[in-house]
Parts: sequence; C-alpha cells; structure tokens
Amino acid sequence: MSFDSEEEQLEAIKEWLKKNGLPIVLGIVVVLAGTFGWRGWQSHQYQQAAQAAVVYQQMVDGLQRSATNPDDEAAAKVVQANADRLIENWDKSAYADYARLALAKQAVTRNDLDQAADLLQQVAAAPATKDLRHVANLHLVRVCLAAQQLDQAETLLGLSYPEAWQGEQFELTGDLAVQKQDTAAARTAYQQALALLPQSDAAVRVQMKLNQLKADL
Repeated sequence: MSFDSEEEQLEAIKEWLKKNGLPIVLGIVVVLAGTFGWRGWQSHQYQQAAQAAVVYQQMVDGLQRSATNPDDEAAAKVVQANADRLIENWDKSAYADYARLALAKQAVTRNDLDQAADLLQQVAAAPATKDLRHVANLHLVRVCLAAQQLDQAETLLGLSYPEAWQGEQFELTGDLAVQKQDTAAARTAYQQALALLPQSDAAVRVQMKLNQLKADL
C-alpha cells in the first residue's frame, strides 16, 4: 500500500488505531500487570522464605541447647513453639518437615515413641523432597527398634535407598539382626556399613558395634 501524502498516512494510522488500538493497549496492560504481578509474587515469596529461615534458625538454636542439656525445659519450649510455627505457616515446605523431625527427636527423648513414629510417618508420607522421605524412614526404623516392632523395622529396611543412605541402612540392618540374636547376619551388615560409611563418627560407632559382637562370642 502506498500513500500520496503525509496527510493520507496520518489518516490511515488514525483509522488503524481506531480499529486495533484498544486490543493493543489492553495487551500492553496485561503484559505489564503480569510482569509487575510476577515481581510482586516473587517479592512475597522471598519475604516468606526469609521469615521461615529465621523461625527455623530459632528452632535449631533450641535443639542445640537441648542437645547440650536435655533437661533444659526452656529450650524444649523454644523448639516446640518454632516447630509449630513452621508447620502452621509453611506446611508444604521442607521447613515443616524439618520441624516434624525435630519434634520427633524431642518425643524420643521423652520416650514418647508413638508420637515420634506419627511425626516421622507424616514426613515419609508426603515429603517436600525425596531425601526427606529416606531420612524419615530411617529415623522411623530406629523408633521401631526401640519399640521392639521388629517386623515394621524390617519392612522399612527392605525399601530402596540411594547410596548416600545405604551405610545407615546396613547399620540398622545389623541392629535389627542383633535384636533377633542373629550374630552372623549382624556382623555381615556392620561390615557392609563400614565399607560404605566415610571416616566419621558413624563409622566409629559401627566399628564399636562390630567389636562388641566379637567380644560377645
């Protein structure tokens, strides 16, 4: 299309805007609203994450105090209060799962194995990450062993675990065999655990268990 004068070009532009101007303007508005809405949502998410991180750190501080002094009731209350906040306000996040793990640890300290098992099962049933499912299941094995629920412990140990958790899996398999008074199976499991565990406190612990088996012979 050609125009003979600037006036014709101007009239053509006016006519085009009359027909198409509103949809274009609305499109620009939608794009801008989406952009600023996305930024606002991101800002909200960052603020929420920052708040959760602060609450989580307060819970961890309480756990550390409790580890140093198990009779520190004030520390236990700090853990409980902040764990409850994480679960209430960020229930679908990993923070909430860590809170349940912390509360399960406290329940074990109180010898409330039923509550500990319930909290761990909640994490294992709907974890924020796959790693947390493995952590919860292995902690649950320990609770089952403490409660003499050997069949349930054996079922959990029969699940598939990534290599990073197999050292602990074999250690607990050895613990289960000890409770079943199967010394040969326990020795094999502890040896398998040592082959996978790095040089750490866990490896020292397993070696002590293995040494104890030899001493009991």
